[in-house]
Amino acid sequence: MDFQDRVGIITGGASGIGRAVAAGWAARGGMAIVADYDAERGAQAAADLVSEGGRATFVECDLRDGDSIINVVETVSRASSAGSTSCTTTGSPAGTDRMRHPFWMA
Repeated sequence: MDFQDRVGIITGGASGIGRAVAAGWAARGGMAIVADYDAERGAQAAADLVSEGGRATFVECDLRDGDSIINVVETVSRASSAGSTSCTTTGSPAGTDRMRHPFWMA
């Protein structure tokens, strides 16, 4: 599958399954948005993907915070001229029972 001209938001993209998904997305020509709460590891994951010839960037995101999620989506929307955006969610942060932001309640 070719992901050229597509942007993928991969939450949990700093490590594990999320990192593998981001690598697969970038390897297939897509722009991988590595979204993670771990800024150091997330930035390194995105830098690694770029050094391997892929397209990637890091955006800090805490899935327990609706405003943080909205920031990722708005950042991608402003920066992307791609025709298609996908969101691949991996991982499950501790404390998801605290997700009471209006973003989740809509």
